[in-house]
Amino acid sequence: MYGHADIHGYAQICGTTKVHGQAQITGYAQIFDNAEIYGNAYITQKSRVYEKAVVYGNVKISGNSDIHGKSQIYDSANIYDDAKIFGNCKIYGNSHIGQNASIAGGTIYGNAEIMGNIEIRDKPEIYGNAKIYETAKIFGKARVYDNARVYGNAKVSGKAKIFQNAYIKGNAKIWGNAKVYGYSIIFGDAKVYDSAQICNYASIYSDARIFGNAIIGGNAQVHDSAEVYGNAIINEQVQCFGNAKIFDNAKISGTVKVYQYAKIYENAEVWESAQISGNARIFGDAQVFGNSEISNDTKVYEAAAITENAKIYGNAIIHGRARIFGDAKILGNSIIADQAKVFGNAEVSDVQLSDYDTVYTTGVIINRDMEVLDKKQVEVFHNKEEKAFNERKTQAFNKSITETLNESIAENDNDSKVITPKVSVGKEVHTAEKVHMAEKIDIVKELHTAEKVHITDNNNNTLTDHSAFKVRPRVRPTQLTI
Repeated sequence: MYGHADIHGYAQICGTTKVHGQAQITGYAQIFDNAEIYGNAYITQKSRVYEKAVVYGNVKISGNSDIHGKSQIYDSANIYDDAKIFGNCKIYGNSHIGQNASIAGGTIYGNAEIMGNIEIRDKPEIYGNAKIYETAKIFGKARVYDNARVYGNAKVSGKAKIFQNAYIKGNAKIWGNAKVYGYSIIFGDAKVYDSAQICNYASIYSDARIFGNAIIGGNAQVHDSAEVYGNAIINEQVQCFGNAKIFDNAKISGTVKVYQYAKIYENAEVWESAQISGNARIFGDAQVFGNSEISNDTKVYEAAAITENAKIYGNAIIHGRARIFGDAKILGNSIIADQAKVFGNAEVSDVQLSDYDTVYTTGVIINRDMEVLDKKQVEVFHNKEEKAFNERKTQAFNKSITETLNESIAENDNDSKVITPKVSVGKEVHTAEKVHMAEKIDIVKELHTAEKVHITDNNNNTLTDHSAFKVRPRVRPTQLTI
């Protein structure tokens, strides 16, 4: 002991301990083994510092705190109550560790607060204004920072990151390379793992599972026993619950509800106010939007599209490039395939439509060999088609999904700098071009994956237009291709 250290009360200093500087050791504190205390450290009450622990700076240690191992406590850290600090911990800044917290490794700094029956071990980092309390556990190389909160019986491990204003509580478990940020909340028995990302104001709870590279953003909610995985993206006001599953490259946006045992997968897209329920399956490159409802054992796949107020029930199968829209209803064991279209107030049950078959009102079927309908009927058809597949709707979907993708944050491994990768809209979703009326009724340029195009001016100079898309047409030039 040397310097101006102040030892008084019933404090005990023994072994090869070094106490120096302006340190104060008082109360019933015990310093022994190879511990080192210096700076303006203040150790009081029944605290113990021993083994190879080092305490310095303006640290305050009180209560029944137990500091040992190779722990380093410095700056203005405050350790109190029955906290136990050991292993290779580093605790500094203005961090507070109290109650029955057990810290067996890792780095805690900034204004972090660790309270309750907390267990922290391995090499996690907790910093910023993060708070860990109640009976939470932080293991592995997990990072909790900014204004994040982890409490209840929650467990964060692996290389998971919880940051910004995210809350993890209840029995939730986050692990792998998962990221939870924004104002998102994970609770109940929910699990988020692999490289999944939860952001914005998303809520994941009950027994929900989010994994793979899935991204949940906006105000989306996933709960009950629902699962979202693969490269699936959900955002805005989407609700996924029951035993529903969304996976592969599926994209869901708007106020969509997916529930019961429904599945959406492959490259399927569902947006606006559509509802998918029962054992329905939406897959392939299918698109479902508007106020459409799909339930029971319905299957919609390939490049089929369902929109407006269409309702599909029973064991119906919709595939190819079929279009169902308006107030149409498909029931029973119906099969709608190829370029077939059902729209208007048509209601079909147990029928098979293919090729260019069209139903626009109950009981009226127009096949590909018929001549052009009267002008009024054609105009009705085209107005419906235009409304259903207006390009602006799809572009709005593009924008929504792109915004969520751009919220996907990659952090620099060396510091907390946030890198925001920009995503090109054009390669993410489909687009539709408005139907137009030609002299012989050229119709419907089909949905196709959007691609950016180069536009030339009158002098044949190339102009890059990042807002332009090209859509490959399928046209029958001399008859109504419906």
